[in-house]
Amino acid sequence: MTDGPAKEKGRRSLGSKLRTSFVTGLVVILPLFITFLLLRIVTGYLRSSLHGTFHALFKLVAGADLAASPYYDAVETILLFAIGLPIVLLFILFVGWLARQYIGQRILRSGEVVLKRIPLIGGIYDAVKELVNTIFMRGSSAYRSVVLVEYPRPGVWVLGFVTALSRGEVQRRTEKEVQGIFVPTTPNPTSGFLIYVPREELVPLDMSVEEGIKLVISGGVVEPPVHPEESPSTDT
Repeated sequence: MTDGPAKEKGRRSLGSKLRTSFVTGLVVILPLFITFLLLRIVTGYLRSSLHGTFHALFKLVAGADLAASPYYDAVETILLFAIGLPIVLLFILFVGWLARQYIGQRILRSGEVVLKRIPLIGGIYDAVKELVNTIFMRGSSAYRSVVLVEYPRPGVWVLGFVTALSRGEVQRRTEKEVQGIFVPTTPNPTSGFLIYVPREELVPLDMSVEEGIKLVISGGVVEPPVHPEESPSTDT
């Protein structure tokens, strides 16, 4: 009888981990996929529009023999990608600029309403948007710095983000000056828990908030670079 709740909890935990891994994978893949897709569209349009012009110029410069060789298609593809990549980057910059304007924001909100009404797609969109906002938008402004906290027992340390110096009821009811620390979960930094820790018990880190978030998402695999003056001494 006691195995039922435990199995149910295990299934929920596995589902949560799979969902988190799926969303994290989307955050990594989607920007690359969208950029590649846009590049394919642009180069395809350029190929259909300028194929004759490219071929004539290549024939004029390199000769008729090379223009008729199997290598021409590879050369044309490389040239089209070289032309198409700046176009795609400029288009992405334009979309980003437009999204910050009033009209662009209204268009995006209308698009979000349509996406959220689509089963499954709406849930995935909300999860990806929340994770992207946490990583790229709110990380620098919401968190002040990265610290180590000795938790949940002495000798064990967790990574935390300083949210604010407590000045309200929490501070009035504690003897020491405490700071709010958000301890995120791995690999999804949008979930976690809030703890209040005496200021003198925090170990400040030199890494930036963005580097700390990357460290959490990667499960400790992607560590920020260590400057020479910060490296531990190896003298004996």
